[in-house]
Amino acid sequence: MALGAVLLVDDGEARAVAVERGISVVGTLGVLLAAKQRGHLAAVGPVLDRMVNRGMFVSAALRARVMALAGEAEL
Repeated sequence: MALGAVLLVDDGEARAVAVERGISVVGTLGVLLAAKQRGHLAAVGPVLDRMVNRGMFVSAALRARVMALAGEAEL
């Protein structure tokens, strides 16, 4: 994720409108991955678990993809 103007949004409809208008979009999980890549976060998994436990929906497929990108093995 490059620095600059970026819209942080997870809503699918809002993402579509932003992309139509040429706005760079990143979601919450993208921010977590960037934080880990930059050394600001030791692991994505525990944070993702807390978010899911507090009501954020993450499909099994998306979770697996994020965990793979983070280099964290699923148990």
